[in-house]
Amino acid sequence: MMQKMSKYSFSSYLRQERLRRNWSQKEVAEWLGTTINTVSRWELGQTTPSLYFRAKLRELFGEQPYEVEQISRDAQP
Repeated sequence: MMQKMSKYSFSSYLRQERLRRNWSQKEVAEWLGTTINTVSRWELGQTTPSLYFRAKLRELFGEQPYEVEQISRDAQP
């Protein structure tokens, strides 16, 4: 079972997955149809992605549906 994650953990996960693939924030933003500022805010833990963007992140990272959903849900205050 996945351990509960904080906002910081979600932001770290997102940044780590992006960097592991050698993608820039700009590339991720373009693929998701959002802005660099939005991706940056997610990575800084200032905001978390909506359900729409969680689905897009699942597709982008090739994750199972529960993985990004659980990480995002655990990051909510």
